[in-house]
Amino acid sequence: MSLPQLTLDEALLLELLSSNGDTLGNGKLRQKASFGKERYRTAANSLVDKNLVRKAGGRGGSVVRESSTKDQDADASVTTLTVPFRIRELNLYAPMVDVLRELPLRKSGVAPLTVDDVANQGKRSTGGTWSRSDLVTISVRRFDYVPGIFLEATTVEVKPFDQVNVTAVYEALAHRRASTHAVVAFHIPTYLTDALKRPLREVRTVASSHGIGVVTFADPGDKATWRVREEAERFEPDPVRLNKLIEKQLSNSSRERIAIELRRNMQFQEVSPSSLSIPENGLVAPAES
Repeated sequence: MSLPQLTLDEALLLELLSSNGDTLGNGKLRQKASFGKERYRTAANSLVDKNLVRKAGGRGGSVVRESSTKDQDADASVTTLTVPFRIRELNLYAPMVDVLRELPLRKSGVAPLTVDDVANQGKRSTGGTWSRSDLVTISVRRFDYVPGIFLEATTVEVKPFDQVNVTAVYEALAHRRASTHAVVAFHIPTYLTDALKRPLREVRTVASSHGIGVVTFADPGDKATWRVREEAERFEPDPVRLNKLIEKQLSNSSRERIAIELRRNMQFQEVSPSSLSIPENGLVAPAES
């Protein structure tokens, strides 16, 4: 049986309730959620109606999170459902890295050469406020009819479902000072699809106006649930900033792979632009030594 759609208030209350069957007083739960009485009553009663929470005893009343099995004391025809706890942002990174190794973030993109989790670098200085994204992918590309080697650095800002707002877009925009593409990726569980439609629409409007990509996923480790909502546009960063991003934030193994790939691609350039001259007949010929 699929999970019912929840509001953000309902999801927050569920997260605050223990999964081990402990009860929590209505007053204490409302205080922890920072809800007013009517707001709390609406969300709590809705969770009861959806068989996700049941009322318990005690002074002032209390509630308990339902298990995912049938309640032996209740009507056997009623099956309760358990909504998973929110995945902390830090726990989203590892499964996302695995998916990004195979999944381009743009329709015209290619699978990246390297993927790095750059969020977990402690207090390491990376250039000031909003200078460090959460993930970085690097690709090296060549084209049949366009000369040159193109290095693409995509910064990815990751946000959990309670942070689907335009602030994430401006964080991603700040990261693009040192990258060619910037993306914000939101974890949107299936049971919050309806509740987050409007916030996501607002995010997409602002993101598209700045060329920021938007990606959503229901399960960070399942690429089948990933969706590219807005394509990231390519921008040319200051090469000094881009070089510093690679040098200061990426792992040693990633830097080595990038260097090897760049050298390999340069071998395909049989004639460099500096070795050409334009003769009087207009045909390109090698410059005289």
